Amino acid sequence: MKLGTSDSAEVSAEVTAAGTGPDGRDLVGQGRLVNARGTVAGVGTAHRQKVTP
Repeated sequence: MKLGTSDSAEVSAEVTAAGTGPDGRDLVGQGRLVNARGTVAGVGTAHRQKVTP
């Protein structure tokens, strides 16, 4: 997809947790969207919905 300066787009991703978090604590991660040359073009934050052992 091509985006201009200050444009945005929704993308989907799958995140695999290395383990469950302590009770009452959220697992949060950050992902990077890179272009074909490997340059970071954007970042996003992931919050877990559930962790299945």
